[in-house]
Amino acid sequence: MNIRNLTLLAAGASLCLLASPALAGDAVVSGGKLSVKSSVPSASNFMLSVAGPDGFSTQQSSSFNVPTVSLGDYSGMADGHYTWQLTGATTKRVRNPKAGFNNGRAELGPEFISKTFTETGSFRVTGGVVQMPGAAAENDLDEGTK
Repeated sequence: MNIRNLTLLAAGASLCLLASPALAGDAVVSGGKLSVKSSVPSASNFMLSVAGPDGFSTQQSSSFNVPTVSLGDYSGMADGHYTWQLTGATTKRVRNPKAGFNNGRAELGPEFISKTFTETGSFRVTGGVVQMPGAAAENDLDEGTK
């Protein structure tokens, strides 16, 4: 491999790291609910989204607590790979890149905004059984009604 190829490989790897959200493995399915533990202390304004096969998509939001998604509410979730994403705001303030931008409104945007974070993970559904990575399979979509 020559120097040019190594340089391109290193640049590509750097871009992947910059573009990738933080991975968090603290997700649990219990009682038919997907719960995620945020790794960011004192965070707020959460949004938990889940997407999967056949156009499956749902989201829950909460101002102060990490929301849960009741997978048991969705009968017949298709087998396949599902991803979840948790976003929220930290207590750290950063300069608003749009501060001072005249957007046509009477008030300009705030000078500082809360820094955001994103954590992601995944799970599989196989025959109605939720399979979390690195955990024992749990038949929890039906919340024990079978």
